[in-house]
Amino acid sequence: MSGASVLILFSICALFVFAAYYLIKQQKISEENRQFFNHMTHEFSTPLTNIQLATKMMQRKSTNGAHSPYLDIIETQSNQLRYQVENVLHLATMEKENLKINRDLLDLNELAREAVDSMQLQIEEKQASVHIHPAKQPCQIRGDKFHLRNVFRNLIDNALKYCSNTPKVEIGFYPTDQG
Repeated sequence: MSGASVLILFSICALFVFAAYYLIKQQKISEENRQFFNHMTHEFSTPLTNIQLATKMMQRKSTNGAHSPYLDIIETQSNQLRYQVENVLHLATMEKENLKINRDLLDLNELAREAVDSMQLQIEEKQASVHIHPAKQPCQIRGDKFHLRNVFRNLIDNALKYCSNTPKVEIGFYPTDQG
């Protein structure tokens, strides 16, 4: 009887040691991931800053005084990439339950237009047509502008990638009265 008790007690102790070992191992992995994300965001941030500065200098030195649409695209996309890098850094430093998503009042027509404008090069390259059919009345929603704009970008991007013919994308909004 006492031998069985000692064996059970030994098994429980071994289980606790085993669990503590893996918990410490997971904490080390988590810390290494956090350090990797911090390092990665820093490494992306420096070239992005240089791209943005070069773009601004090229816009200032434009010979005809008008901005090139390609420079505008570079500026817009580098700003979006910088925002993504900052989000990765922010997410790496916070607990998941503390994630804050903005809930601003947004116009879906405007978000779709911004997404289409930011993807104009890809659209032209695929010789695609993307048409937005705006609602007759404001089509507003509460949400995070960055994430909702990415929804439109992902949908358009998938249509461009996976369409076997010349892509035709139609975006329309039909507000309902659901208060």
